[in-house]
Amino acid sequence: METIYYSTTEVAKMLGELDSTIRFWCTKFKDFIPIKRQGSHRRFKEEDINTLKQIQKLLRINHFTIYQVYEHLKKQTIDDGMDRLKENDPIFIKLLSKELSKELSKHLNEELELIEKELKNLMDENYKKITNIMNENYKNLKLESKEFNSEIKKIIEEKLDIALKKYSEPILEQLKIEQEKNKQLTNILLELYKTPLKQNDFIFKKTLKKNLSDMF
Repeated sequence: METIYYSTTEVAKMLGELDSTIRFWCTKFKDFIPIKRQGSHRRFKEEDINTLKQIQKLLRINHFTIYQVYEHLKKQTIDDGMDRLKENDPIFIKLLSKELSKELSKHLNEELELIEKELKNLMDENYKKITNIMNENYKNLKLESKEFNSEIKKIIEEKLDIALKKYSEPILEQLKIEQEKNKQLTNILLELYKTPLKQNDFIFKKTLKKNLSDMF
């Protein structure tokens, strides 16, 4: 026998409710109303309409809350499922197996996403730690290099000072001696200049020769 389907408007008229109310109930209790769609339009079977009538009764007459209706339908579904399991209903068992497989797959995907997120956070945290350590090591190395260069510069300057002193002292001493000789020569020339002109050249030459010999 061919299954008959009804539109949202038709179901609303049957139950004396607004179209928007039927859509709201379908959204809130979608786990218990497996509605078929034709494009964007809902299509209801007799079984779906009976479930909606039960929801209407629980809300309007028994004054259940949305949550209470949901819990009631869930318990009813479980009880009904247990009865059908006891009867070894092959269709129900197949559907139940399919739903359990979907739930398990969904749960596993959620767990995998959570693990992946935690791993990413852990990797990001470790990357930050490693980066901070590397930056700190670089700063320390740079500081040590600066101190090492400063120490090398100091050692080189000390070595240069020692070398300069070692090689400049004899030169300075020699310059001092030369200056002293020049001073003596200047004094001799001044003395000779003061000597009366009547003294002959022989005396001049002899005196100059003697003084020069003493100097050198």
